[in-house]
Amino acid sequence: MSEEELRQYLVKMINEDLEKLEWIQEEILANWDSYSEDCRALILAKLDKFKKACMELEENMEKFMEKEKESDS
Repeated sequence: MSEEELRQYLVKMINEDLEKLEWIQEEILANWDSYSEDCRALILAKLDKFKKACMELEENMEKFMEKEKESDS
């Protein structure tokens, strides 16, 4: 797998995870009133942690690709 193919694959996987997250959020919001306050707090914390991890992964991937381009030059 070439570097570009790997990058495209990783971007695709990140985007799929973000789409899943959006779907999960929609499902949670549809049932939000039925959850206890403790459950709501836990859900919000987990979703926030997941979002941050996805964003960090994307940033790290971009930094890696920039370093790879610099080393190829």
